[in-house]
Amino acid sequence: LIHLIDGTQDDVVEAYRIIRGELEAYGEGLADKTEILALNKIDALTPEVREEKAAALEAVAGRRPMLVSGVSGEGVTELLRAAWAEVKLTRGEVTDEGEDVIPETPGGWQP
Repeated sequence: LIHLIDGTQDDVVEAYRIIRGELEAYGEGLADKTEILALNKIDALTPEVREEKAAALEAVAGRRPMLVSGVSGEGVTELLRAAWAEVKLTRGEVTDEGEDVIPETPGGWQP
């Protein structure tokens, strides 16, 4: 799951808690899935407000949120790379140590 929190909201912690509550209420293990947390719309925030809101989210979530802006593109590539890394890990294409797993190709690899 990519959990984007709108950084322009007054209370980003409450926004985080609301969605986490909805994931828990839905059930089916949704709340247990890997979650990438990101503070979005950082282009609209001063550096001080970015840090304040990121620190508040880190305190409640237990991990530092990624900082992204869809408008400026800041952090978007890193967010997509983090999501792709999680997909590969889930598929077993990467070990927990970060090493790529080379899948076996019947008959060997050919171009």
